[in-house]
Amino acid sequence: MRFKSAFHFILFSVSFGAAAQNLVPNPSFEQYRDLRCGISSKSADFDNGPDYWTSPNSATPDFYSLLVRDSVYINDDILCRNHPFSESAGSYGYQAPRDGNNMVGIITYTKGGSIPCLDYSEYITVELKKPLVQGNNYLCGYFISLAENREYVSNNVGMLFSSDSVFGSGVCDYLNYLPQINNENVIEESIKWLLVNNLFTSQGGERFLTIGNFYSDEATTVKFVFDNPVYTNSLAYYFIDSVFVEPIDKLNIPNVFTPNNDEINQAFHIKNLQQNRWEITIINRWGQQVYYSACYNNDWQGEGLAAGRYYYFVRHRFVDIEYKGELTILY
Repeated sequence: MRFKSAFHFILFSVSFGAAAQNLVPNPSFEQYRDLRCGISSKSADFDNGPDYWTSPNSATPDFYSLLVRDSVYINDDILCRNHPFSESAGSYGYQAPRDGNNMVGIITYTKGGSIPCLDYSEYITVELKKPLVQGNNYLCGYFISLAENREYVSNNVGMLFSSDSVFGSGVCDYLNYLPQINNENVIEESIKWLLVNNLFTSQGGERFLTIGNFYSDEATTVKFVFDNPVYTNSLAYYFIDSVFVEPIDKLNIPNVFTPNNDEINQAFHIKNLQQNRWEITIINRWGQQVYYSACYNNDWQGEGLAAGRYYYFVRHRFVDIEYKGELTILY
C-alpha cells in the first residue's frame, strides 16, 4: 500500500455520507431548533439554529434556510436576509444549499468599518458522534461557495480537530489554533459548490470539529473583488454545507477469486471498500489494462478473461492512498 496525504481543492458534484459513515451529526444543517428570519445579531442566534452546531466565540455565524421564504414578503420579494435567494438590499449572496434546505455562512476576513476590530472571524463547531481513533485515517472536508455580494475573497478556511471544545475570549479574538486541515487557496467560486477535503490521521481522542479561519488578518491572503455600497464593513464571507468526517478503513484485498458460477467467491470482493470512494485498474502480465472502474463497488467477475495471474491497482478517489498487488483468477 502507498500512502501520502495530499490537499484537494476541486469543483465537484459527489455524494458524501450516503455510502460511508459520516461522524458529523447534522452535516448539512437540516435539523434545527429555531428558524428565525434574519442573520445573526449575537452568537446565541446561531446557537439556537442548527442542531448540534454552535459558535465557539462571541462572533455571529449565520443560519440560512429555504424554509424562511414565507416569513417576510413585500410585493412577492423575499426579504429575509438568511434566505438563500434573498432579494433584500442587504443580502450577502445568492446561493442554493448544496444539500437539502439549509446551509451556514461565516466571515473569514474583515477590513473593519462598523466592526470595531481586526482579526474578526466566525466559526462553527460540533461534537462528533464518537471520538477519533489514534492512527486511523479519516477523509474530512466540506463544501464552500463565496457570497458574491461581499467585498473580499480569502484563503484559510480550516478544520480543527480537538479533544476538548475550543472557546474564544471575545468577539475580536480569532481562534489561534493550528488546524489539521487548512485551505491555503483563495476561494473565488460563487456559482458552484467547491469541495475542499483532505486526509487526517488521528492522534487519538479528538471529539470536536471547528471550521473557520484560524489565522490573523495579516497571515490571511485576501483580494478585493467587489465595491458594496450597502455596507461599511468590508468582508470575505462564505457559505458552508455538507460537512463530513469519514473513517477510511484499511482494505482487505484477496489475491484470488473464482468466477465459475458457483456463487462462491464469484466477484473480486474487497473487504472494507466504501462505495463510490475507490477506483480500480487491472492489468495482465504484459502490462495491458483489462479492467477499469472509476467507482468500484465489488462487482467485477473477470468477464472475458482467462484463468491466470493479473495485477491490481486500487486508488482512493479523493486522497492519495493506493494499494497494489497480484491477483489470480481460477475457474
